[in-house]
Amino acid sequence: MFTCFAGAGTLSIQSKRVGYVVIEHDDFSPRLRWNMGVVQELILCNDGLSRAAHVKTGNVLLARPRVKLYSIELYVVDTQ
Repeated sequence: MFTCFAGAGTLSIQSKRVGYVVIEHDDFSPRLRWNMGVVQELILCNDGLSRAAHVKTGNVLLARPRVKLYSIELYVVDTQ
């Protein structure tokens, strides 16, 4: 779900869920080299909001802040 805030001029992702395919922002590499991964788990803060997620890229499971994750229009359905 994308929301455009009036006057801000930027798109922000309103919700990321488990199973969403995301691209991880990397400050030190060009956009075409950013890693793609699948959200495995949302990390909740003390206030109950999710500001980070565990993302699986290849064989590695990493914790990443949500502001560095960009959803693409794919999601993984668990068939088991």
